[in-house]
Order: sequence, then structure tokens, then C-alpha cells
Amino acid sequence: MRDILIKKLAFKVAYRELSKCGMYAGHYSGSPTAERFMYGVATVMESIAYFAGGDKLADKCSRLFTENMVNSENNWEAAHGKQGEVSGDMQE
Repeated sequence: MRDILIKKLAFKVAYRELSKCGMYAGHYSGSPTAERFMYGVATVMESIAYFAGGDKLADKCSRLFTENMVNSENNWEAAHGKQGEVSGDMQE
């Protein structure tokens, strides 16, 4: 039982410290090329949140991360314009 409590405390500390960094809270450049990477970061943060505080914290993390990610993307689009579709055949 003690090991479980220590593990949960470690996840809580990790979650709290990582959440202080903008990227781990969903804030990033908003560049479309970084989007896939950010979904990976979201998955890791949601897992840490789950082990730190269960479903309630994981859901809160997911919601806030997604909101921050969408805001980052909107800010990028406002500054750079929406990225257009690639035209033409990409194969050689």
C-alpha cells in the first residue's frame, strides 16, 4: 500500500511541475506541423494526470489542454493565415 501512495504522490508532483511549462499545458507555436507532436504530449499528460488524480483530473487535464491547443492554433492562424491545401500530385 505504501508503494502505491508513493507512486501516486510522484505522479502528482510530476503533473504539477510539468503543468507549469506552457508546452505541457497545451500552449505552443500553433504551427500545423507541430500538431501531431502536441497530441502525443496530450496523451502523456492525460496519463500522468490519471495516475495522479484519477478520472476527474485526467478529464480536467484533457479539457484544458485541448482548449489551450485550440487557442494556440487560432493565434497562429490569425498571425499567419490558414494553411492552404497542397495542390498537385505529391508523387514523383
